[in-house]
Amino acid sequence: QYGNLARSTNGGSSFYSCLNGVPSGDRRNWSTPVVFDPANPDRMYYGTYRLFRSTNGSASWSAISPDLTGGTQGATLVYATLTTIAVAPGNGEVIYVGTDDARVWRTTDGGAHWTDRSAGLPDRWVTRVAIDPVDPDIAYVAQSGYRSDDPAARLHRTTDGGATWTGIAAGLPEAPVNALVIDPAAPNLLYAGTDVGVFVSPDAGGSWSELAPGLPVSVIQDLVLHAPTRALVAF
Repeated sequence: QYGNLARSTNGGSSFYSCLNGVPSGDRRNWSTPVVFDPANPDRMYYGTYRLFRSTNGSASWSAISPDLTGGTQGATLVYATLTTIAVAPGNGEVIYVGTDDARVWRTTDGGAHWTDRSAGLPDRWVTRVAIDPVDPDIAYVAQSGYRSDDPAARLHRTTDGGATWTGIAAGLPEAPVNALVIDPAAPNLLYAGTDVGVFVSPDAGGSWSELAPGLPVSVIQDLVLHAPTRALVAF
């Protein structure tokens, strides 16, 4: 919550703070994003209003971006923060981030240069960015409109690195999309976690259906696919 992060090196018997290098005054989202590089567990990313990277398992951090938000704009609560980070599974130099003030950014050189890829997306809170496991130019952006009193599902796909976006939410219920998982064994197979359950698409968002009817209507904030066992876990 609000960026607290602790590390254990003894299996969880004890924990200690591991934010060396992250200024305490940086704005942080209530649910601060922290992710591992899929190919390197020592390389991690942490988001405030800018992106930080650790190359030593969170022992220290360095900023690799400027402010990627539009600023606080007089907000009374913590606002203008990163909400999601995605590192391309096949190329750790490609990173996408999303913010609570509707911005999506992309770097293809590990943070040396950033490109704003927000054009064409609705002005809505970005809940999740997911990158295709094979082609880093293919990515997905999920959004929530609750802050704007808008219940519509918001989900977009790009095939050109975010230069253009196509809406793929048709068939989803009117509820925010909070999480998205791409099946690494079949990249066109998508799982979406929404405020009313989990939905699946076999065709990269061309069509959607409810997954596992009988699941109680629940807010799904996160999805994890354990590829070796094919188990999908919803939180």
